[in-house]
Amino acid sequence: MDAQEVMLDELAQGLRPLPEGIAWFEGLNTEEQSAVRRDLYHFCVQARVGPRLARPDRHPAGQGGRADAGP
Repeated sequence: MDAQEVMLDELAQGLRPLPEGIAWFEGLNTEEQSAVRRDLYHFCVQARVGPRLARPDRHPAGQGGRADAGP
């Protein structure tokens, strides 16, 4: 896993706050942002995330938590 994939993974798990992820993404150049978008797209396809789960405020576990996490 490269540094960008680690950052996306940590953001997805809630290990890093969203504002930190936004600042990180905005600090990337255009080419790096495109690579991150591509990686994120592939992660979503792999996880079979659809539009219903793509927004944190609509996530079944709330606040961007994992839907498959236990009680």
